[in-house]
Amino acid sequence: MTSPPPPSRDLSPWLPLAPRTFAILLVLARGRCHGYRLMRELREGSAGERWEVGPATLYRTLRTLEQEGLLTAREGPDGESGGPPRKEYALSELGHRVASAEAARMARLVGVATRRKLVEQE
Repeated sequence: MTSPPPPSRDLSPWLPLAPRTFAILLVLARGRCHGYRLMRELREGSAGERWEVGPATLYRTLRTLEQEGLLTAREGPDGESGGPPRKEYALSELGHRVASAEAARMARLVGVATRRKLVEQE
């Protein structure tokens, strides 16, 4: 497990993010949600592309991101069928900073690819 970076502005120890991790952070940038909804949104492409992530992989990744301080988790309201409460996940302040830094890093790369005519202009 990676330890959280010092409170400085240097987020380089976190970058680059694994694509699946960045996709999870992108979904959570819209707001708090539980794991099943997160899995659905990843499959539907709300993070920019479709990700097939099984429950074991998703929850293992969420647990790791929570331990690393990128996410916070809390017990949410009862499930739709009156079942047990679902754990809801949200970006932490650190998670938001890391996701923003990754987006800026990727934007710089896309800028280079565009200048080198690897990306078609619309």
